[in-house]
Amino acid sequence: MPCKNSLDLCLKNVSILLEHSGQVGIPKSKTDVDIVCKGFKMGMKCLDDFSNLCLSLDEKNMVNDNVIGAKYTFKFLCDDEKFQRDFLKYTDCYQVMNSDWDLCTSTFMSLVSEEMNSNQSEDAKVLNLCCAKHGFLNCVYTTSKIKCGREEATFIRKIAETLSENKFVSSACQHIEMRHCNTAQQTAYNLFTIIFNVFIIIWYYKI
Repeated sequence: MPCKNSLDLCLKNVSILLEHSGQVGIPKSKTDVDIVCKGFKMGMKCLDDFSNLCLSLDEKNMVNDNVIGAKYTFKFLCDDEKFQRDFLKYTDCYQVMNSDWDLCTSTFMSLVSEEMNSNQSEDAKVLNLCCAKHGFLNCVYTTSKIKCGREEATFIRKIAETLSENKFVSSACQHIEMRHCNTAQQTAYNLFTIIFNVFIIIWYYKI
């Protein structure tokens, strides 16, 4: 319990920092980005300290694999000036499609959880996880393209791809494309995207 309590207390300090700064939601300015980056780096230090003190080597590796996408994304956002300028250029789009991003993400996470708990072979799990990732990226790209435009959609897809980075799955998915997914999987992902896009068009254009 001391380990868990120390992690909770450390992360609470991150929340206090963000609350006191008034930073809520997606950063919209350089100042906002600096605050969010400071909070993220504090949070990562909390996690690193917890991992070093309280986790086994295998557990540490598992944690690192699962946060690698977030680390990559924030490294770009906090340290790459060009990426930061591009990010701030599209803030209006993030606001418009915030709920859509959440739906794409929750669907992706649900599919990942389902696969991780299934009784299939490891090869089948990897294939299905890769197909789920392709579905997630297509969902993010298509919805942002409808609401914002192709340029914004391409950038947001890049963010989604970096965030969904996982050392093991990403290396396995390098050679797996949507066409490798079985017909049922493709139909499910395509149907989800079509239904979701029809809903967006109706809502967005008030048909």
